Amino acid sequence: MAIVRKDTLGVMLPDKAQGAYSVQLAWAAPHGDLWVDICENAAFAPGTFANKHAGAVSFTDAPNGFSNGLTLQPGKTYFWRVWDGAQHFSGPEWRVPGTAPPSPATVPNNWESCGKAALAHWSKEDAITMLAIAAAESGSFTALHGDSVELVHGNPALACNNMLSHGAWQVYMGVHSDKLIKLTGSLAPCDWAKYLEDPNKCAEVAWMVWHERGGGLNGLKAWSTFNVGAHLQHMARATEVINGLQP
Repeated sequence: MAIVRKDTLGVMLPDKAQGAYSVQLAWAAPHGDLWVDICENAAFAPGTFANKHAGAVSFTDAPNGFSNGLTLQPGKTYFWRVWDGAQHFSGPEWRVPGTAPPSPATVPNNWESCGKAALAHWSKEDAITMLAIAAAESGSFTALHGDSVELVHGNPALACNNMLSHGAWQVYMGVHSDKLIKLTGSLAPCDWAKYLEDPNKCAEVAWMVWHERGGGLNGLKAWSTFNVGAHLQHMARATEVINGLQP
């Protein structure tokens, strides 16, 4: 097993995951009746973590015995801490190897749904252009996951299923991971990709990128399809859709 250690608390990771993934959490000699918490977010907000009564021991296995039916999911990072009745002691976070494919989008990505999302974030004029950009970026809303790590020489740790750009507006997670961590409360790239599959949420992040660049023409230049004019072939359809939604 590989051992990840932080002060006197450590995580013993299996060399290879076989079947259900599990780890052993260990700490120095126990001093009290201990509880252990595990969460996907370091904030440990109420209702977001699983716990287990460990008792007077110096290690415990996870997820066995933890509340909320805890399972350790591929591609996710987990945080943990020990409570001795008086204070918490935080151990080192760990990441389960592998990536889980994003779940199917709950809101379909098409001209109408992305048009509505664009109008919710931009003026009518800019919404037309942004809808045309989305169509160019996503192959008319048929390819929501692009830019492989090899193609763009990106950071694989920020990719989901080896892809770095996701959603109708192809938000590049290699640059905008900070926004996605705040919006999703997760450090797992596949959670970000799932978030971006929703056209409304993807438009929200796209607006942040656009606004960060100063909005207007400068904001539009954040997308390569605008810079090379690939969006122009979609402008007529985008105009028709937006006019239909907002005469």
